[in-house]
Amino acid sequence: MNDRLHLLAARRAILVAESGMQRQALIDECARWGAPLQRVERGLAGLAWARRHLGWLLTAGAALAVSPTARGWLLHGWHVWRAVRQLQLARRA
Repeated sequence: MNDRLHLLAARRAILVAESGMQRQALIDECARWGAPLQRVERGLAGLAWARRHLGWLLTAGAALAVSPTARGWLLHGWHVWRAVRQLQLARRA
C-alpha cells in the first residue's frame, strides 16, 4: 500500500506542476489579448450608444450638412485631423 501511495503522490506532484504551467500560459495569453479585447468592447459600446441615440445623430448630421458655416468647420476639422494623423504615422515610422 505504501508503494501505491508514493506513486499517487508522485503523480499528484506531476499534475500540480503541469497545472501550474498551464495556468501561467493561460494568464500570459489573457494578458496578450487584454488590450485588443478592450478596444473591441469600447467599439461595441460606441455602437450601442449610436443605436440608442440614432435620432439625435441623424438630426445633427442633417444640420451640419445643411449649414454652410458648419460645412466649412467640418472641412477645416477634416484637414486638421488628417495632418495630425499623418504626423502620428510619421512619428511611428
